[in-house]
Amino acid sequence: MRDVLNELAAARRAVGTSSLPAGDAYTIEIRRRYDAGIDDVWGALTDPDRVAR
Repeated sequence: MRDVLNELAAARRAVGTSSLPAGDAYTIEIRRRYDAGIDDVWGALTDPDRVAR
């Protein structure tokens, strides 16, 4: 099992504000680097079979 604290520490978070067509909005940005190609990471986030894993 992965160490939860290490997983949380690996993500960088930022909170800010932005202007959208509907008006002002709060924004949340979460960045995480993975040792995988962008297509592989995107598939892990969008393919229902992989999301379940």
